[in-house]
Amino acid sequence: MKQCRMCGTPLKTPVFVLPNMPVSAQGFVHKKTKTAQTLKLFECPNCSLVQLACKPVSYYQEVIRATAVSDEMKRFRLKQFRQFIKKYHCNKTLEIGSGTGDYLQLLTQVNKNSFGLEANPNHVKACNQVGLQVFKGYLDKETTKIPNAPYDSFIMMNFLEHFPQPITALKAISNNLKNQAYGCIEVPNYDMILKNNLYTELIPDHLLYFTKDTLFLMLNLAGFKVIKIESIFHDYILQAQVKKRTLSSYSSFTAEVTKHKKQIKNLLRRFPNKELAIWGAGHQALTLMSIAGLNDKMIKYVIDSAPFKQNKLTPATFIPIVSPSVLFSSASKQQGPKAILVIAGGYTDEIVRQLKQSGLNLKIFVLSQGVLHEK
Repeated sequence: MKQCRMCGTPLKTPVFVLPNMPVSAQGFVHKKTKTAQTLKLFECPNCSLVQLACKPVSYYQEVIRATAVSDEMKRFRLKQFRQFIKKYHCNKTLEIGSGTGDYLQLLTQVNKNSFGLEANPNHVKACNQVGLQVFKGYLDKETTKIPNAPYDSFIMMNFLEHFPQPITALKAISNNLKNQAYGCIEVPNYDMILKNNLYTELIPDHLLYFTKDTLFLMLNLAGFKVIKIESIFHDYILQAQVKKRTLSSYSSFTAEVTKHKKQIKNLLRRFPNKELAIWGAGHQALTLMSIAGLNDKMIKYVIDSAPFKQNKLTPATFIPIVSPSVLFSSASKQQGPKAILVIAGGYTDEIVRQLKQSGLNLKIFVLSQGVLHEK
């Protein structure tokens, strides 16, 4: 059974079938021979990626273009590359899938520090002979190393749709980029194909057919933040501008942990010998108790209004949980705690009002917006 090339979901029933189709868009022949196949188009029921289930064409790792004959495309690309390089302040740019160098020649006019990656050794040789800096390689592993990496920018023009393992290729690109690097990725516009019923755009060379939604999803899954996706060049192309996504910094979390430990330590100095109780056995309070290393020798008890938590111990810290009635009972007024720390999220203000109206002689503290203070 075939599986989705993006999410791995089984593909069972094709949504469209084309019989007697060429085995490839470049499969021109000199004599009559068997060069036909049936194309089966699938739409993933999970992620909605539209795709062919056939094997890749024999030359799927190479880029073959006829754009060099189009003056309109040359002008379009030159303007596009100039805007991209200027907008993102690109210093060292990589083209993924350079073919014979049609686009790389234009890119080099805008940024001399531009390089290419191409699988066909003859294409690489031809590029190098005219002074283009092209390396032989293909992105079939995430660990693929590209010479001269890391790059601060890249382009991939109508090549992603050829990859049997597209997310692997995208992750390989990301692994050869600097943090915060930018990219421009283009694919045929399947939204337009659907709108105009252009079944003639279905070819075995293109394994994948992207809408704006599925292109956005794949780029996100591969570790890129999508800046924008737009339709260009007579609506035939989807262009995505992306930025390499980096992990968020959690140093501020660590700082908060250190701060809260210090705040609770100072509070315990003021109210030692189990003179402090905590109101709240929710997840926020449980976390704070754990990181502060509290236990039943430091805290008199934890108060919580939920019956299913009462008469049990807090997990990890093993402090008794009691009903509010224990605090408000007459006996508690003499034997109860001298201070209450309220950690109850959105219920904090309600609990503080309840404590103030109780008439108990208590110091009330709350943890609000990361700061422990007295009410």
